[in-house]
Amino acid sequence: MPPISGELLRARTVLLGPRMFCGLYAMHALFMPDTPALAALRAKIDEWGMFPVLDHVIALSPSPRHFAHCLAVCFEPLFDELYEALMEQLAAEPGLF
Repeated sequence: MPPISGELLRARTVLLGPRMFCGLYAMHALFMPDTPALAALRAKIDEWGMFPVLDHVIALSPSPRHFAHCLAVCFEPLFDELYEALMEQLAAEPGLF
């Protein structure tokens, strides 16, 4: 098996990270108790205007075809920058729960 490239590993990280953040965003709508850190993450996603896009990524079936499609999208710099912004926000206020 050939080694996995650094770009592919980064795209996988970018794909999996925002899915978690979007899930936390959606859980607030389902009456999950709010914290300042969760509010800050939602604000960061809203600032980027990316909730509809992240919601779409989460809604896709985890079939190999859909996973490959989402993974290809995560090679785009916009998604990498969003992931970094959300990780910085999480580091600034780590007390999610």
